[in-house]
Amino acid sequence: PASYQHSAVTSCQTLLKQSPATSTGVYWIDPDGGSKANAFKAYCDMDTNGGGWTLVWSYSFTNYSHFNDDSNAITPRPNWPAKYEGNVPISTISPLNETDYNAMNFSLWKTLGRQFLIKSNINNWLMCQPVTGSLVDWQKGDVNCTITKYVADPGESASAPSKFSPYINYGPMFHSSGRWDSSFYYFNGYTGKYWPTHDPCQSIPLHSGSTQHSAGHSCLTLLSKYPTLMSGVYWIDPDGGSQANAFKAYCDMETDGGGWTLVWSYSFTNYSHFTSKSNAITPRPNWPVRPEVDVPISTTPPSNETDYNAINFSLWKQLGRQVLIKSNVNNWLVCHSGNGSLVDWQEGDVNCKIIKLVIDSSISFSSAPSEFSPNRAYGPLFFLSTPLGSTSYYFDGFTGNHWPTHDPSGSNRPNQKKNVVNPNGNIFVRP
Repeated sequence: PASYQHSAVTSCQTLLKQSPATSTGVYWIDPDGGSKANAFKAYCDMDTNGGGWTLVWSYSFTNYSHFNDDSNAITPRPNWPAKYEGNVPISTISPLNETDYNAMNFSLWKTLGRQFLIKSNINNWLMCQPVTGSLVDWQKGDVNCTITKYVADPGESASAPSKFSPYINYGPMFHSSGRWDSSFYYFNGYTGKYWPTHDPCQSIPLHSGSTQHSAGHSCLTLLSKYPTLMSGVYWIDPDGGSQANAFKAYCDMETDGGGWTLVWSYSFTNYSHFTSKSNAITPRPNWPVRPEVDVPISTTPPSNETDYNAINFSLWKQLGRQVLIKSNVNNWLVCHSGNGSLVDWQEGDVNCKIIKLVIDSSISFSSAPSEFSPNRAYGPLFFLSTPLGSTSYYFDGFTGNHWPTHDPSGSNRPNQKKNVVNPNGNIFVRP
């Protein structure tokens, strides 16, 4: 049966019932049961969970090696009616094996059955019965799913999802409670936003700042909710509003307790001649400094510590008032605002501590700076007692005068670490 077009059956399940010894393979099927003129070949799984399964879709990924990158999506996609139009190719060709990446016309799926089996070599397998929700009927609601094969460690796996949502942006989702909080499978078909969750643990990444709509207020907010998060790029939304203006930022989840949002990464215009007037930090944030300051301004969030850019300065105080300064040519500082504050652009005392020594062996280091001044020169300074006399950090942005002190001895001298490849620095903030 079903070896020829004229002997086509309505589904693989029909064929298995007629001939229980039928093996897995390609057979002719005719879902509408008519003249067989429109019958076609389909792949039948006659082994998994009792067999009789008609393969309606086989897919791969556009960027598996960077799974949670916005460029990753399933491919191809069926011609189902997603909320927003995806951009991966559509297929309406019946797949003839599990690695023939194609999809049967979606309108035929419900004529082949309402029970469905989801297989993947990177996620647990599911067998689901419709309740009030249904994939083939494209109906939001409850589904009764069981895990039929563990691809992940059973001890680390969550229970099977219990809900189906068809209109989740660029593809359907199987989840448990909150959609983005417990996503098991998300068939994202767009390579410009989101990524295709295949998560047997229904765990962290999708709802911890890895998508725009799951943005956290700050890196510390994310770390407080999910203490196992690693350093990397996450979506944040400093104003905590609609998330329409959320953006990606780099989070340091390790240094001094973690939870730091990177607001600025910089280099130098003339490191090899450090005390030359032509040396300055570059780029600079759009903070309010003298008009002579001439290095380029950046308002683009840096994606890592050597992506030389800066978040819009107006947002820094929304992300926190505690400051971490890192550099590979000067000691690292953590500073708490007092009467003075970098993010508030307020002159006065600050409470700083050295958390890492970056110093040549011939140089002695002093106490951490205790004062901050925003406007005494061509950029802000951290110093101990007198500006330009006991300065540890001077973020000079003018290539016509002064130079950008990075002095671990706190004496406003050229005691920065010498002969460093790719010299740079960073400022982070946290609440």
